[in-house]
Amino acid sequence: EILEKSSPHEQMACFASHFEDRYLPLHPSFREEMCEDDYYELLREIPIIVMGFGWEDYHELDSARLGAQLMSYLFESPWEGYDEGEAGERVALVDGFAPEYQREAQRVPDNGITLDAAKRILRGKKWLGLRNWAQYINMSTGNWFLDTDDEMRYSGMQNDWVKETVEAMSKEWLQAQVFYDKMMDFAGWLEDGKEGPARFKQTIDFILAHLEEGV
Repeated sequence: EILEKSSPHEQMACFASHFEDRYLPLHPSFREEMCEDDYYELLREIPIIVMGFGWEDYHELDSARLGAQLMSYLFESPWEGYDEGEAGERVALVDGFAPEYQREAQRVPDNGITLDAAKRILRGKKWLGLRNWAQYINMSTGNWFLDTDDEMRYSGMQNDWVKETVEAMSKEWLQAQVFYDKMMDFAGWLEDGKEGPARFKQTIDFILAHLEEGV
C-alpha cells in the first residue's frame, strides 16, 4: 500500500499513519505531507513528538487553558533563581484570573510551593494529577517524552530506527499519555464553571494545612 503511493510525501504520510496505529505518533509534518520531498528526514532518525514543558511554555502560560494556569501558579517556577523576571510572570498570571480565583490565589506563598513539598503533600489518587503537574513543569517525571522539550530534542542524541528502540519508546509513549491525562483531568476539575473556584480553594486549603508537616 505504501509503495503504491505516487510521491515520497504520500508514501511517508501513509507510513506514518500505519506506524502510529501500531506504535506511536510521528511528527505531524509527515502525516500532513509538509516535510521535504525526499526520505532523508524520515530515515535519519525516528521523528517523534516530545511533550516537555520548556521555558517558552512557562512564559506563555497566559495563553494556556485556565486549569494549567491555576496549577502552575501553585508551584514555584522551575526557573526560580535563573530568571530575574519570574516574579513578574507570576504577578501577570494571577492578574489574569477571574476575581473568584484571584481571591484564593492570594493565599498561595509568594514564590509558590516547591517541588519537594508538592511530592510530600500531594499524595493519594485525588491529588495525583496536580502532583504530576508539579513534576511535569520541572521536567522531573522520569518519562523521556515528558521531560524533553523541542530544544532538548533537536540538540540531543538521535533515536535510530532499531526495533528495540521503537518498542521501548512505544511503551514509554503510552505511559506518558496516562500521566498527561491525569494532569488534564485535574485541570478540568479546577475549571468547572460552577464548582471550580471552590475546588481551587479546597486545593489551597489542603496544601496550606500540610505545608509545614515533615519540614
